[in-house]
Amino acid sequence: METDPTWTRSGFAEALGAAGGAVAPAVVDRLWATLGGQLNTRLDRPRETVRPAAPTSDESVLARLHRAQDTLIFEDDELGRGGMGIVRLATQATVGRKVAVKSLRPSIEAEGAAVALLHEAWITGAVEHPNIVPLYDVSLDARGFPLVVLKRIEGTSWRALLESPAAVRERFGVADEFEWHLRTFMQVCAAAHFAHSRGIIHRDLKPDNVMIGAYGEVYLVDWGIARAFRDDGDGRLPQTNVQEGMAGTPAYMAPEMFGGAEVTPRSDVYLLGATLYHLLAGRPPHQGETILTLMLEVLRGPAAPPGPASLVALCQRAMAAEPDARHPDAEALRLDVQRYLDQRHATRLAEEAHERLSLLAAGLAAGTLAVADRQRLFGECRFGFARALESWPGSALAADGWRRTTTLMVEQSLADGQADAAAALLAELDPPDPALAARVADAQARARGQEARLRRLELIQAEYDPRQGGRARLTLFTALVGVLMLGPARRLGGAAEGPFSHWLWPVGLFVVVLATIVLGRRHLMRNALNRRVYGMLLTVLVLYGGLVVGMEQMSLPAEMRSTVGLHFGAAVMALFAVVADLRSMVVAATYFLSFLAAAAGWLHPDVGLLLGHGMLGASIIWLGLRPPPSSAFLQLEHPAMTRRLAQAEAEPPAPPGPTG
Repeated sequence: METDPTWTRSGFAEALGAAGGAVAPAVVDRLWATLGGQLNTRLDRPRETVRPAAPTSDESVLARLHRAQDTLIFEDDELGRGGMGIVRLATQATVGRKVAVKSLRPSIEAEGAAVALLHEAWITGAVEHPNIVPLYDVSLDARGFPLVVLKRIEGTSWRALLESPAAVRERFGVADEFEWHLRTFMQVCAAAHFAHSRGIIHRDLKPDNVMIGAYGEVYLVDWGIARAFRDDGDGRLPQTNVQEGMAGTPAYMAPEMFGGAEVTPRSDVYLLGATLYHLLAGRPPHQGETILTLMLEVLRGPAAPPGPASLVALCQRAMAAEPDARHPDAEALRLDVQRYLDQRHATRLAEEAHERLSLLAAGLAAGTLAVADRQRLFGECRFGFARALESWPGSALAADGWRRTTTLMVEQSLADGQADAAAALLAELDPPDPALAARVADAQARARGQEARLRRLELIQAEYDPRQGGRARLTLFTALVGVLMLGPARRLGGAAEGPFSHWLWPVGLFVVVLATIVLGRRHLMRNALNRRVYGMLLTVLVLYGGLVVGMEQMSLPAEMRSTVGLHFGAAVMALFAVVADLRSMVVAATYFLSFLAAAAGWLHPDVGLLLGHGMLGASIIWLGLRPPPSSAFLQLEHPAMTRRLAQAEAEPPAPPGPTG
């Protein structure tokens, strides 16, 4: 793809301005110089890779490649030496990189050795894997013998690191070198399993044949005695069915490798188990002064290595004398080690969580743990045990800790009176403890009963709350007192009264109050207190009306009627004070003292009525503005109400009804 030929610098500058505002000319020049030369990228495809223009032909570069073709420049550094081979450092001239070149030692002229080296190269090329050293090329030296070009590994052997734990910590910054070695072992297992999937058996797996790169890369090396256990049809790879005598490292070898039996991938599994043995014991599994004594130890089987029981068990399984008793393949062994690491990590998490659990239990027992600290420790315990069980579902240590933590908090919730919280925690226990479940159920029943009692108390409180309808009650009573004061005030003013005026007042008041209550019942009769007060008011008016009619029938003088009215007011207010509010006793006392004074002739009865009615009005206004607290039925000191509240509080919860 080429740049759109319609683009010009001016058009490019205009497009930049339209896209994001004014751009400095110097910036436009710089961008145009960069983008204008793009011959293989379109500006309207922002998601495609922008590639630079292809460079012009440089004959010197191509000529250099021709000169470097098939050229290895050897350096003086020797990387390693074996019985027949030597590994030297060289530069691969075609790409300019350092490589390791394996060849036969100069003193070796045998064609069989050359074939063996070529077989090793072909096998290495057949097992490309991240944990196997890559093969770059195979060529011939001046003698016509193979030159095997491999990736150069800058590192050290795994055996050297096994013998120096401090080197592992210093070079790779690990805190747990044992786990690091196990993870290295798992990578070796992965490489061996991959080779087996390609039909190749290594036959010499051991820490010496594992190289660790400078950045922790793991490479399984030295495929010199590796063999193919199935024919790939090419005929290049040496087969296991060709009898060639014993091969391998006796300190690690499987029994069948001594006895001439068929070598299979499970022979490599044994070698991996022997490598794990070395990791655990710090030495190879087979020890002997001579090959014969060592062979006898192989046949008898080595003693168990030191180490964690589960890891020792899988090591012994991998090294079983009978191949069928070993792990079915290297991957199964790797997965077993992975499970062990997961369990090891889970155990560590569970142990740390148990430490938190000890702090939580001690703090709760002493009662010195703040709520925030309690919740923090509880959360840490739950998190630790949950993570441990996630890594290892079968961890008894984590499961026991989870159960103990949850049980402890269930009991604490019960002690705090939080029955529902206790039930929620109990539901996480499977199965729950029957005795604890019974306690939680009992606590929930008691909590439900307490809630029911509180609801009943709230209903009682609402029914006798003096603030309900207080304003309407204040207005009606104030107006009523004002009307009551008109009668004595008119008589003191000298107004004449008709024959029915004495009893028309109470009858008229009764009708007016009744009509007011009926019409305003939505506001005036909203709770029991108001209904009782208005019922008492109507009753008083009826009784007072009957009293007035009776006095009229007895033809009592006006002053005597007013005097009797004072006594009636005192009686009514005294009863109200005893039944409802003791503060009303002041009004009752005013009426009663006025009655005594009027009876003794010291006070005009109508003046006494004005005093009593006035005190009544003032009391109504004062009580209306300062009602008793809503938590009481007018007053807690009232004996009947006190007994009722106490009875409601002490009432046991009702038994649960049938379900289903």
